[in-house]
Amino acid sequence: MKVVDTTGLVKTADVTRMTRREKAKVRRARAGEVYEEPRANPVLMWITRFLIHHLGFSGMPLLAPLFRWLDIFPWFRGVRMRGIDFPADHLARARAAASKDTAAFIAPNHPEFFTDFLMGHAVGSMISRKLAFWVGFDLVNGPLRIIWLRHNLIANAPGGGGKRYSRKAALRGDGVFIHPEGDVGWTGHTVQKVFAGVAHLPLTCFDDERYDGRDVFIVPLAYRYRFCEDPSRGLRREMDLIEARLSLPPTTGDVGERFFALQRHLLARQAAAHDVDLPPVTDENFFDLQDRFFTALQEGLEEDLGLESRGHPADRIVAIEQRLRVVRRTAENGEQRYRAGNRRFQEMRRAYHFSRRCYGTDELTLEQVAESLKRIRQDLFTGRFWDWLRAMMPFPVADRVAHVRTLAPILVNDYRHLPLEEAEEKLVARYRRELQAGLDELTAELAGDTPTVPNPFAVAVAPAKVAKVASAASA
Repeated sequence: MKVVDTTGLVKTADVTRMTRREKAKVRRARAGEVYEEPRANPVLMWITRFLIHHLGFSGMPLLAPLFRWLDIFPWFRGVRMRGIDFPADHLARARAAASKDTAAFIAPNHPEFFTDFLMGHAVGSMISRKLAFWVGFDLVNGPLRIIWLRHNLIANAPGGGGKRYSRKAALRGDGVFIHPEGDVGWTGHTVQKVFAGVAHLPLTCFDDERYDGRDVFIVPLAYRYRFCEDPSRGLRREMDLIEARLSLPPTTGDVGERFFALQRHLLARQAAAHDVDLPPVTDENFFDLQDRFFTALQEGLEEDLGLESRGHPADRIVAIEQRLRVVRRTAENGEQRYRAGNRRFQEMRRAYHFSRRCYGTDELTLEQVAESLKRIRQDLFTGRFWDWLRAMMPFPVADRVAHVRTLAPILVNDYRHLPLEEAEEKLVARYRRELQAGLDELTAELAGDTPTVPNPFAVAVAPAKVAKVASAASA
């Protein structure tokens, strides 16, 4: 049997002589090369939307109230989303851009895992009933492959027909839903690196044989998840668990004081675990030392993997992740090398996101505190079944409301006269800039209903720079 991995390297494998681990390695390689065109089933998609609205968001009607007090098996309570605030005029704007007479690519920010998956189907169904969804090939090509394909999920398998099907779905007026940030950054207030796919897909519609002169749009959606009840009890419980599992010194005080003390202790612990020499961590030098820790991990990984240490940090993170996947599938002792490298990679990425560029404001919302704790659990809690399940389906610490806003659709036709690479670069920059501005505007709109805690780590940021850091966090 011939196996082609996502790097284009070809290996020959005789599955009859393989160990269980070797067979798993072959299956992972095949998952990247397999692509099958979605076959949307409107009835199944409607049933799923119904279940998301009535079970996925609120939990099981009879069991959810019981487990609210027992605080165990939290998935019986759904993702604790009490409602979606999607104003009628914003919904109408999205529908107008994603009509049967246009080609639309719906592109929201990606604040967290699993909840965004449910939100995509819930919000997407309000905009278009047969919306197609770009999803990771490892999910689509998993055990539920037949079901996912009938939900119009497009596997992003390299070399597959996902791009062709996306153009087909967009040009027939169904629309395509895509997360341009790719991976979850767990930074609900900040848009992370945007990949070129959000521009490449609509730009290539003009060269498709089905193109009939219609307008092609990128439709930015801004998501914000806001607690609608006091999350302090849940946040304290999360911190208790993190301190116990990671053997951190116990902290005292209110939620804010405990959170920042926990972050100081965690940085010192992780630096020692990865042999990075740092001076004592204080409020004043925290972000500087976090940056030093991130740089040491990044440069160490690049040296081990034979990568050049240049370019924007976000681009270098992507390059490291891609090279680790190559090592896993092709190198001798690849699985062992991948696991060792991936531990450092996850720590590096977590340090990159909990930095001054994302959290350099003089106050942090309790949503920011919660997302940071979830990121710690996802990256550092491993080895147990419940850890894996929590990583797949992170559970919020309190009930929330989802606020959704449709920003001004971007008419891609205005860029079709430019060379493809230049047009992609300009569209990506514009999309990210306008989405971040829309997210900042939504954050300001909700400010009166969002509890905050003072941020002692921001003392090293000059007052004039605080506002810039908040609005241009990933530039």
